[in-house]
Amino acid sequence: MGSRFILYKLKFSGKRRSPYLLHYIGNQIITTATNLLYGQRFTDYEGCYKAFRQSVIVSTPVIAKGFEFDNELICKLLRKGARVTEVPIHYAPRTYESGKKITWQHGVIMLWTIMKWRVRPL
Repeated sequence: MGSRFILYKLKFSGKRRSPYLLHYIGNQIITTATNLLYGQRFTDYEGCYKAFRQSVIVSTPVIAKGFEFDNELICKLLRKGARVTEVPIHYAPRTYESGKKITWQHGVIMLWTIMKWRVRPL
């Protein structure tokens, strides 16, 4: 699982600053909630870079169709006891003009997904 925060600390001032402080705060809320509910210590579940063995994916069906897809998949894998390793990735934030589409409403759905799959039968 790729993490944007292992190598880099985001800056919110200066020349090379991230334009999305609220997105970072939302990410930290999602990461903290997932870590607390699933007993983990990862830094970034929303990096979107994930690699798996085919057998793991085939045996883990996901019903989500939106941004919460990653959250459902990871939560199910953590519940199943799958080995998950976090690796650093490079990150260059996009603007809404260049294709960024995620909003706070998606964050709420992600949090619901994280909580739902903590208690829902696999």
